Amino acid sequence: MTYASPSISRRQYLIQRGMRFLCPDTRTHELFEVLDELFGLVLTPTYLLNDLADNPPEHHTTVLGYMMEIATGEGFDWSTVREAAAISLLHDIWPVRKITSQMIRSAPNHERPALEEERTNSVPIHMQKGSEHAQDILIRLNRNRGKVVYEDTAIKRICAVIGIHDNPKIGTPIPTADILAVAFREADRLWMQDPRGVQADLVRNGNNFSTRQDRVAQAEENVKSYREERAKYAAFPAGDFIDTETLFRTKTGHGIFKRLRSYWECERLLAAWLAVKAESDE
Repeated sequence: MTYASPSISRRQYLIQRGMRFLCPDTRTHELFEVLDELFGLVLTPTYLLNDLADNPPEHHTTVLGYMMEIATGEGFDWSTVREAAAISLLHDIWPVRKITSQMIRSAPNHERPALEEERTNSVPIHMQKGSEHAQDILIRLNRNRGKVVYEDTAIKRICAVIGIHDNPKIGTPIPTADILAVAFREADRLWMQDPRGVQADLVRNGNNFSTRQDRVAQAEENVKSYREERAKYAAFPAGDFIDTETLFRTKTGHGIFKRLRSYWECERLLAAWLAVKAESDE
């Protein structure tokens, strides 16, 4: 799928929406300018507009919003907030064909091993190449702005998280002690409950004209992946997690998840009511 680059005004709106949980002060304004330029550097056919990109550019600014909410709620210091913001915009810059659990389950039995192998092989490439290119882009950002926007230690930290952010897909847990990587994993996965993310999943599956019932069903299906991911942490202390079923280890991330689940419950009830009303009107 090919995505069009947003206009400059649209791009800046998306960045501003993603930063809405930050206090509007001088350093936030400076970060906005940095992120706006950074986002512009990756809105190219090589990166986020690549034919293999499975999510729209808005994915990255939506994740930015969740990441900034988690960072604020969990009391991250400003240097970590800046790193988290860069990770949000750069994490998926090296696209590969996305093989989802749902695709594998839906495939004929004889095709599943090949899909599993492709998924296993593609995820490390996605992370490794993404990390390498993120470093190049951040160095270019420093050069373009004529000053050190991100120091070497910050670049290494950003690239390290990008290099492991999808590790659970290949069965490798993210350590609880790595709070930035943990928080980012939550922000990235919250896309799967965001209405825009749910719609993107449906479009990816060929459903371009989804109904409310379709979206509710897809959101419920996506929750299953949280449970599947949590199962990969069987050796971790239960106390690391907020509940017994999902991947969330920060209170803020879990709170966002519950908020989104409440939204989908309202949508489910509305869909059911509309179906009954339509039947009674016939």
